[in-house]
Parts: sequence; C-alpha cells; structure tokens
Amino acid sequence: MHEKHSVALIVIDTLREDFAHGLEKLIGMGFVRFSNVVSTSSWTLPSHVSMFTGELPSRHFVHVSLGVHMGTIMQRSRAGLQGSMGNVLRTMKERGYKRYCFTCNPFVTPTFGFEFDWDREYSSKIETSQLRGVIPHDGSIGSKAWVALKDGRFVPLLKEAARKARLFVNRKLNRPVRDKGSRQALSDLRTADLQAPYFVYLNLMEAHEPYRWGERTDFTRLSMLRLPVEDMGWNRGYPEGAGIAIGRALEAVEELLRRDDPMIIITSDHGQLLGEGGRYGHGYHMDEELLRVPLYVRFPSGTDPPSQTGDVVSLAEIHSLVSWATGAPVMGIGSQEAFAEGFGPHYDLSMYITGDGKAKELEKLYEVKRMVFSKDGSVLYNMSTHVQEESKGTSKEEGARLAGLAESLGMPPAPPDEALAAEDEAGLIERLSKLGYV
Repeated sequence: MHEKHSVALIVIDTLREDFAHGLEKLIGMGFVRFSNVVSTSSWTLPSHVSMFTGELPSRHFVHVSLGVHMGTIMQRSRAGLQGSMGNVLRTMKERGYKRYCFTCNPFVTPTFGFEFDWDREYSSKIETSQLRGVIPHDGSIGSKAWVALKDGRFVPLLKEAARKARLFVNRKLNRPVRDKGSRQALSDLRTADLQAPYFVYLNLMEAHEPYRWGERTDFTRLSMLRLPVEDMGWNRGYPEGAGIAIGRALEAVEELLRRDDPMIIITSDHGQLLGEGGRYGHGYHMDEELLRVPLYVRFPSGTDPPSQTGDVVSLAEIHSLVSWATGAPVMGIGSQEAFAEGFGPHYDLSMYITGDGKAKELEKLYEVKRMVFSKDGSVLYNMSTHVQEESKGTSKEEGARLAGLAESLGMPPAPPDEALAAEDEAGLIERLSKLGYV
C-alpha cells in the first residue's frame, strides 16, 4: 500500500467528449488524458453510483424500470451505495479522509445515499418551470409575501419582487442562462478549510439544459417518444454552457493546485443529444454522443501512477483511480471492452401515451439494452428481444462478438425487495418534478 493522497473529482455534468474544447489546457498543467472513455449510463444517478462503486447499473441496481418512480429510485440509490463493499466514500472514511461535497446537482447528495462529511446543495439559479425550486420548498410566493408583510419584513419582500421582475424580463427576452450554481460552489471551495487527506467532489451544471430562460421543458420527453420537436437552438446554447462549465472547472483546478498537490480527476457523467436523429436531451437513448465522455487525471508529484493499459476506459474505473489515491494497488486502467446499460426513460412518459396499445408501448420503452464498446466501434444489443439493434465502426464478425459479450452478461435480475419500498419524501419529489425528472 502506497502513501495516501488527497483527491478531487470534478464532474462537468452533461459534457460530451466531442464538446470538451478547452480541457486540453490541462495537459500543460500536468494532466494525463485517457482516451476512448465511456459512461455506464446516459443519466446522472446510475452513472455516479458506478463511479463510486465500480459496478455497472445491473449490479448496483440504481436504475429505472417499468412502474418505478423517484421515491423508489432514491431508495435503490441508498441501498446500492450502502450495500456496496467497494463504495469509495466509505473506504475513504475508514482511512481518515475528510469528504467535501460541492454539488449543484440534486441527485449527488446524502438524500440519495452519497454520504459526505461536508456538503451544501446550491440553487441552480434557474427559475424556469423546469428548474425552479431546486432549493427546499418553503411555500408559494403568495404565502411567503403574506408572512413577510405580517412580520414587517418589507426589504425581503422588495427583493423577492425584484427577483420576480428579473425572471419575467429574462423569460420574455429569452436570455441565456450563464450560471447554475457553480459560482457559489467555487466561492465556497476557495474559502473551505480542506483538511488533508481530503476528498473533494465538485459538480458543475452549466452544460445541462435549459440554456435560455424562456426555454420549453417538455421537448426532451417528446423526442424520447420520437414526436416532432421544434428547434430549440441547443446547437448554440449547449456549446456556450459547456464552455462556461469548462472554464469554471479550470478555475477549480487552479485553486486546488494553489493549496496542495492532490490527485485531480476531471470527467463528465454523460453527454447530451442536440438534435441528432431528431432526438434531444439525455436519459433514455444509447447514442455515442451520450456515452462518450472526457477523462483527464493529474497524479501527485513523484508518484508511479497507473496508466491506460486497455483500449477502452469505463467511467466505473473512476472507482479504481480514487482507490489508488487512498492507497490501494491498481496496475492499470482500461480493458478490451466496456459496457453501458439502459433500462428505460427516467422521465414519466405514461401521460403522453394513450390508446389500446399503451401497455405494450410502455413495455417497449423499458426494454433492457447494452452498448458494448471496443477500440474499433460499438454495438447496441437489446437484451429483452435478443436483437442487435445498431453497429458502428465494427466488422460483421466483431459486431457479432460484441453482441455475444452483451448476451453473456445475462438479463439483469430484479433489484432486492428491501430497495423497492418508495419513501415519502414530498419535498424531494417536488424538487425533482420541477427539474423534469419525475
């Protein structure tokens, strides 16, 4: 076992590998770029649980399925993290690490089983119907105004009125959204008393929709159902948001290096569809634009770190990188193949489906699929129908081999019963509903 090192994991949420322009500056700061990196899932929660446990969604059970709602997903996440023997958050606690969390994402919080010693959730600053209410619910605007009047708190009431006026103007002018909590997160990182050895987790949300204040909130769901979607201007808004998030990630790196000599990991949890094939958003489809992500790692000075020894790197190997920093032996990163898994949409689409065939259409949406990547390309295999649906960059023989690997993993078992009981978390469910996840 080698020396323990402080470690920081910076996740630029929703950043595609082909839009990671600017991160190449990290090479000049001592970072190593890992190539051919793929996520285990196309949405936040299962991808993050994979990073912290080293397991595929079919093993840690934090994924959707037909009829499962967010209360159950929350329970699955808690149970999956608690039950995983390899959960690096627990390992770091046992080895004396102070664990800091600066999260702008409501999923990566203690509520979902991510246990940190110090955490703060940040308002996304997005006041559209999609992301309003990321901070805990504390009553309607009218009720708050009435209480403020009764208590004589005129200044807070005027501030609230001014805020609502700004929102109205921003929406009417359809202005771009330039901050989703990261400014405050970076400010708190700069003032935090980081006690070594430490683990810092920082999530930056600027590459995540919405990109403009007046943006609609239902077109991602519509595109999942292959219904017509108007052009939302994401080909302009997404690069702007990604660029802002990348810039703030670089600021965070400079702050961490100013203080110490930590291991720093910069990656993304998944990508974003910007209209390819008429599809937008993330969370259901298994396109390469959703699953290929960047990965840069800076190792502490004077160390002999693991290098990329395999053709493809899975985000589940973030677990190995963090384990190396805590003293565990890791020989190399990567393998000949890597897997991503999809279990259905993380949005409730039942309201969009009507008619006699509703049940069958819903069942089809929740078919289990595996994407298998190799150095040459990828194959999408439907485990529910045992059909190879897509092949990209592979020969017929290689495609058949990758499809056989997907089939060899078997149909994922149902999650254990103790993880299925939905919990009454009204405030949380309301917040996630306003985010568009319920």
